[in-house]
Amino acid sequence: MSTGGSTRRAAGGALLLVVPVAAAVVGPLVTDAAIPSDGMPYAAGGGHPLGTDALGRDVLTLVLRGGASALAWHAQR
Repeated sequence: MSTGGSTRRAAGGALLLVVPVAAAVVGPLVTDAAIPSDGMPYAAGGGHPLGTDALGRDVLTLVLRGGASALAWHAQR
């Protein structure tokens, strides 16, 4: 019986867990949550990889901060 396949699957599973958790932990520390002065939404690109919402907030920042708050909520349970 070969353990190479199961080891590879375990590493892939660990990667699927570690990457989003790391992004949720580190992301809010390195993103800028500033709202543009005109408050207008921007399309993807130009410093906003996922674009902005109707209030002009960067969607990537919102996703990363939401992940961090979800991790904090689960840590308290």
